[in-house]
Amino acid sequence: MKSIKYFGLLLILPLITMALTTNYIIEADAEKGQGVPSSSYGSKNKGIVCGDRLCSEIPGGKDAIKNEKPMPSTTPKSSMTSPKSEKMEDKSMSSMQDQTELGSVLKLSRANVPATIPLHHGFYNSGDVFYIITDASEQKHADLITEQQGWKVELAPLLANAPKEALSTTYFFTNGVKGDGIHGFQGQVFTTTPAQTDTYSALTSHVHVTWNQGATPVVLKSEQEIMNA
Repeated sequence: MKSIKYFGLLLILPLITMALTTNYIIEADAEKGQGVPSSSYGSKNKGIVCGDRLCSEIPGGKDAIKNEKPMPSTTPKSSMTSPKSEKMEDKSMSSMQDQTELGSVLKLSRANVPATIPLHHGFYNSGDVFYIITDASEQKHADLITEQQGWKVELAPLLANAPKEALSTTYFFTNGVKGDGIHGFQGQVFTTTPAQTDTYSALTSHVHVTWNQGATPVVLKSEQEIMNA
């Protein structure tokens, strides 16, 4: 039976979350007011500064600043998120990233991978058949076919549990005419091919055919010829 095996490429990408903190430093310097001569900044005003300018530049001077009612201060709502929220956000981002990467893995698992599988020559109803062997239900045939064809045949013991009605029959020759068969003799003889849609099964039961001692072996190309030999 031809078996398709699926492999999972786990692509693990470390998710690194970096926090960049920027400190903004705000400085207020008292500078010379525009249009004010340098002489105004002498000992007469003693360099008194009201906020970001000289008191002499403000109508009412320093007293106006003192009498000015302070504006009610409002505490802006913090835009910072709590550590708990940040953790949840990071977890959500990680989950989304994982899903994205998982999609990539699935795509990789469906990527085309070229494989060269040896073809064998056999017969059906006196005609030629070319086929491949990929799996065997028991170790002996798996090892034998692997060595014979130079391409690994997978051991799949559960194939032996298939019901008889799901099987087709293939004849293997253990002696006789040398050829491309699994045991080194003539090619296998099949009882069905994919052209027989009502009876075909890729899972086959093996019937060993052995020529009696003293008989003259010939190449048999159909089930009927085997029965008549």
